[in-house]
Parts: sequence; C-alpha cells; structure tokens
Amino acid sequence: MLGKLRSLASDALIYGLTTILVRFMTFLLTPLYSNYLSKTEIGVFSDLFAVLGFVTIIYCVGLDTSFFRFFNHDDKEGTKKAFSYSFWGIFIVSGFFTAMTFIFADNIAVYFPEINTKFGSSVIRIAAFIPFCDVLTFIPYAVLRMNRRAKTFAGLKIMTVGVNVVATYLLIVVFKMGIMGIVVAGIISSGVALFAFLPIIIRWLAPLRGGKILFREMLTFGLPTVPSSLSLMILQVADRPIMKSIGGAEMLGMYSVNYRLGIPMMLFVAVFEFAWRPFYLTHHEEADAKALFSRILTYFTLCCAVVFLIVCFGMDYIVRLPFVGGRFINPTFWSGMGIIPIIMGGYFFNGLYVNFAAGFHITKSTKFLPIATVVAAASNVLLNILLIPKYGIYGGAWATFGAYFLSMIVLYYYARKVYPIPYEWKRIFLIIGVTLGIFWGVNFFPDTIWTKILAIVTLLAFFRFTGFLTAEEIGALKRLLRRKPKV
Repeated sequence: MLGKLRSLASDALIYGLTTILVRFMTFLLTPLYSNYLSKTEIGVFSDLFAVLGFVTIIYCVGLDTSFFRFFNHDDKEGTKKAFSYSFWGIFIVSGFFTAMTFIFADNIAVYFPEINTKFGSSVIRIAAFIPFCDVLTFIPYAVLRMNRRAKTFAGLKIMTVGVNVVATYLLIVVFKMGIMGIVVAGIISSGVALFAFLPIIIRWLAPLRGGKILFREMLTFGLPTVPSSLSLMILQVADRPIMKSIGGAEMLGMYSVNYRLGIPMMLFVAVFEFAWRPFYLTHHEEADAKALFSRILTYFTLCCAVVFLIVCFGMDYIVRLPFVGGRFINPTFWSGMGIIPIIMGGYFFNGLYVNFAAGFHITKSTKFLPIATVVAAASNVLLNILLIPKYGIYGGAWATFGAYFLSMIVLYYYARKVYPIPYEWKRIFLIIGVTLGIFWGVNFFPDTIWTKILAIVTLLAFFRFTGFLTAEEIGALKRLLRRKPKV
C-alpha cells in the first residue's frame, strides 16, 4: 500500500513540476512579444490562439477522455482497439475540419482583418494545422500516463515547449516575421511532437475490425464531456475574442500582456492542486480529516496573501529589468498593470474552488462540478459584454474575477451538502482584510522598495504577534526554524 502511495506521489510530483515548468517557459515569451510586437499584433494572435483552443476541444469529440475509461491493463488487444478508434476518430474529425479551414481560409481571414491585410489567408492556412497536429498527440500522451511513464511524458512536453520557445525567438527576433513567426513556430513544435510520437502510434494502432460497438460506447461516454470542456475553455479565454470585437486588437494586446503577469498566483495554485488531490484522497478516511482540510485552506489563504503582496509590490521593478529587445516588459504596456491584482484575485478564488472540489471527489459526487463550470462560463461571457465597453481592460479583468468568484460560490454551496467542512472563516477573512489593508495602505507612504518590503514583513508580523496563530502552530514553526539541514 505504502509503495503504491509513494509511486502516486512521485508521478504527481513529476506531472506537477512539468506543468509548472512548461507554463513558465511559455510565460517567458511574453516579454519577447512585448518588445518585438505591437499591441495590435499581440491582440490578434491572442484572439487567434483562443479560437484554436476551442477548435482543439471540438476536434477531440470527447474521445480523448473516453480512452482513459476504456483503457484496460489486463486486455491489451481491447486497449489497442480503444486506442485505434480514438486516434482514427480524432484524425477523421480534425482532418475534415482542417481541410475545410484550408479551403475556406479566405472567408475565415475576414474575421482577422489585421492578419488578412498583411499576410492574406496564408496565416490561417498554416494555423489550421496546429490543432490538427496537437490533437493527434492526445491519445499517445494518454498511453504514457496510463502506463505510468511520467518521465517520458515530461520529457516530451518540455521538449515541445522548448522547440516552440527557440523557434519563436528565432522567427521573431532574428527573422522579424511577427505574427507569422508565432504561427510557424507553433506548427514546428506541434509537428515535432507528432513526429516524436510516431513509434508509439504505430505500435498501438490495430486493425479496425469488430469494434463498432466499442466505438459507439466510447462516443456515448465522451461526447457528454464536450460541453463541460467547452465551458472551461470559455471561462479561461472567452474574454479575448469578446474584447477584440468590442475594443479592438490593440486593447486586447494590452490586456493579454498584463494578464500574463499574474502568473505567480496561477503557478502557486497549480502547485497546490497537484499536491492537494493525492493528499486528500490519501487522508480523507482519518478521524481528523475535516479539521485538517479546514486548516489547510487557512494556510493556503495566507500563502496566497504573501504571493499577492510580493507580486503587486515587486512587479514595478520586474518589468523594468533588462531583457532581449529592451525591458522585461516594454514600457508601452506598463499603463495596464493595474489589472494584475484583479487577475490574481481571480486565481485565488480558483484556488478556493480547488480546495472545495476535494469533497466531491472523496464522495464521488463529481456531477456537481460541471454546474459550477457552466455558471462561471456563462457569467464570464455576460460580464465581459457588460463591462468591457465601459471599463476596457479593467472590465475584462473584473469579469474574470467575477466568473471565478461565482464558480467558487456555487461549488461551496453544493460542497456544504456533499461533504461539509468547518472552515476557519474568521481567520480567512482576517487574512484577506489585513492583506487588502496593507495593499491599499502602502499608497499613503513613500513609493520605495523598502516600504513594500516592510509592508510584507508587517503582514507576517501581524499574524505572529496578534494571537492569530495558535500555540500549537507557533510551536511547530519554531521547531521548523530550529531544524538543522541534513548534510
């Protein structure tokens, strides 16, 4: 039993660190974009890649999800059939729509007038193959996950993103290709990933004979998951096309660059999520499990508060650091940095959502999770339409904030019925209140780095010396600080 838990923890750590590294590598392209592309160009490619995200989900028709359900270690032939029907099903659907996109690229390019004017429909035709190559790797990636080849999975993910980063740098900085360079880099990295998977694809493909019932069952299982996946994608990127259609590509460019600067909070929530799921699934049967989970939410909130203040107070200095092409973030984008705290607030609520989701997995009541996602997606669209015309990029930021907040509220409502946990709400609200007080209070003091460092120290000191921490917690902290590192 312990050996299985250790292997689970090991795999979770590898997947978690890989996801974080991949997201960070992708984030490093942001300063590159800000220094070598205009706001309009960044807005256009942000809109384009948001659309490609929706396309990817449609191309899979849920077969990527159903493959996990029909994978069977004890039935190799049956699993090969499931692989083959999943792979060829995705290939046919994505191939058809890719061909249609290629044929009608001139009509589609009208939606992207900034691209159409400069490149015609060629960018659309090239971009059409990015999701096509991407979705053909989904089932091979699933094979690696189901066979617990986490290191191979991680290596291929990192290699693909590494190729994309290097290709983007060369095509934008050296060859000055602009948006075309981003799209070409995308197809290069996607093509390299697909090529790397060819041995696995060839090994797992089996003749399509006598599997019609299996394929029908896979579609029956997978298709209902598509609306939930689309809702999640709407929550994450619907603001891009809406903002472009209302405020134009230049506004979207300003928004996209500053939105990405909230990545520290997003990465922290991602790190927590990868550690959280195996933790609560391991400890939920213990007598004090609910008290433990309650205390974890309090600590999570305190950590988020520290991350929030460090990023808010330090970002002014980070964006001014030297980088390829000038500053870490081009000065023309600095005026939009006011949305960063709002975006991080949204990610914090997403972290609360992750905490509350534990009860649904423990009780196997996951049917409630899509409700919160659909509510969040619908509210995101509505709030963007209402707020962007009046408040611009701040409207988009508050729409994201509001959508994550509503999804958290909806999930908490059901969580109280499914798996009630006595959370320490007084302590949590105290953390939030003090953090916001320090965040706003700094404005009344000289704007120096020492003032901001003192503000963060004040936050920690407040919770140490005001009775916020229990005697047990203070004792644990002292033991941790006194512990000598192992040599």
